[in-house]
Amino acid sequence: MAEYDNTNKMAGWIKEKDGKKYISISGNVDGIEISGALYKNDIEVGSKRPQYSGPVGVKTDTPKAVDGDIPF
Repeated sequence: MAEYDNTNKMAGWIKEKDGKKYISISGNVDGIEISGALYKNDIEVGSKRPQYSGPVGVKTDTPKAVDGDIPF
């Protein structure tokens, strides 16, 4: 059986902390492992602001992250 390739894919899980729900994300961009979270924004109907936003970062144990070769 072939090994699963996670390259250029992402996944998300709905989690809760302090009574607030958020989406925890994990992904891979050209071999660089990333993680982050998406939080629901309080916006008005018709607003151009995003419905969800949040931080993203490179996981420190990713070999390419140590080299500083980040494609974005």
